[in-house]
Formats: sequence, C-alpha cells, structure tokens
Amino acid sequence: MADPTTPRGDGADDRPDVRDLLPAYALDAVDDVERRAVERLLAADPDARRELDEYRDVVAAFTVESAPPPALRDAVLARVAASEATLPPAGERTGGVVVDLAAARRARR
Repeated sequence: MADPTTPRGDGADDRPDVRDLLPAYALDAVDDVERRAVERLLAADPDARRELDEYRDVVAAFTVESAPPPALRDAVLARVAASEATLPPAGERTGGVVVDLAAARRARR
C-alpha cells in the first residue's frame, strides 16, 4: 500500500487509501503511521467518523462477552506438547528420497 501520509497535493486527508484503513483502525490493526493518517482524516471528515462508528459496531457484535476458562490455555498447550512428543526427530520424519529435479527433468527428455 502507498504511504497514507504522503500528501496528494491538495492538503486533504480523504485519500481512498486512508479511508480504506478504517476497518483495520476499528480493529486496532494499524501501525503508528497509519493511525496518525486515519486520525487526521477523522478529525476533518464527519462522514469518515460515521463510517468508523459503523465498523466499530460490527466489531462489537463479534466481541466475546466472557473470557475463556483459565485452564483452556494449559489444556491446549498440553495437547500440542503431547502431539509433538509422538513425532520422530526432524531428520527421520520424511521417509522420502531427495531427488535432483534438474537431473530428473533431463532424464525425461
């Protein structure tokens, strides 16, 4: 994406690329440069503020109301560790053969 802070020449911050950042901004998924550009747009454009409010309403609709049980993290990590314990060492996993693809192509010709 183009740098959203690069002026287009007329001093406005309503460039499509900045407005396109509104959904990510609502999710708090923008970097500091993008955040400043969006905040300048929001300060100057009531339509952008309304659009952001709509995105935030959507985000709120998908927000989990309760935290997962405290033991869930430990249970997931224990299952991952158990599944990793059943894997053979990295060097023994493939069971395949290394093939020189260039040589195989030449042999087919």
